[in-house]
Amino acid sequence: MLEFKNVYKSYGDNHVLKGIDLKIKKGEVVVLIGSSGSGKTTLLRCINLLVNIDKGEILFNNIPVIQIEENGSKSLLTNNKLNEYRTEIGFVFQHFNLFPHLTVNKNIALALEKIKGMDKKKIKEKVKDLLSWVGLESKYDAYPGQLSGGQKQRVAIVRALAMEPIAMLFDEPTSALDPETVGDVLEVMRKLPDDGMTMVIATHEMEFAREVADRIVFMDKGVIVEQGTPLEILNAPKELRTREFLSRVLTRRRLESS
Repeated sequence: MLEFKNVYKSYGDNHVLKGIDLKIKKGEVVVLIGSSGSGKTTLLRCINLLVNIDKGEILFNNIPVIQIEENGSKSLLTNNKLNEYRTEIGFVFQHFNLFPHLTVNKNIALALEKIKGMDKKKIKEKVKDLLSWVGLESKYDAYPGQLSGGQKQRVAIVRALAMEPIAMLFDEPTSALDPETVGDVLEVMRKLPDDGMTMVIATHEMEFAREVADRIVFMDKGVIVEQGTPLEILNAPKELRTREFLSRVLTRRRLESS
């Protein structure tokens, strides 16, 4: 479904992605792990062109979304095709990105009305169904400021799902949450693969990665160091850098829980 071919991205002298090659199959759950600054977030943002790549190619269902050659020549989807592509890829951000002046209902309904052109009755039914699915039906008329962090993130997930995407991207969806609310968000995310949703998730939640991932990709300093099944990566990593990262993360987790 998604493919990176030799993708590079820099911010000035900071080389964030260095020749990324990655294929993601339809219905696959791919979890990205690695230290902060390893390139996980940039990779996610490149998928739906929140940031443009400097070189390489990104394909969606074998169709180039963006292609930039060595000589700088650039090929990009037309605006209409690009907007259509982006509606197929839901994005859930670390810090929710809800509109604080709009109610939960209107945060979710806005894109359905403006982009999908749905009528208000159908939108209301859809929003209520989705909020019920994540246990937030009582928050229909609430404002984001009246919600906990975990509730805001579940609303953000619903907002993305309302567009009926065929793939979902999650950028550290629990890192800004109180530990007591993390479980509620992860529980919603656990349901998505059951419906065949393709997911790419950047996270530090190793046990969640072990449970839901078909494949774990370890990134470091802008490159993919190692990838494989959860058993291969979390139990028997081949690369020294992977072992060092996991040892540090698991040690921190043990200290936090003690």
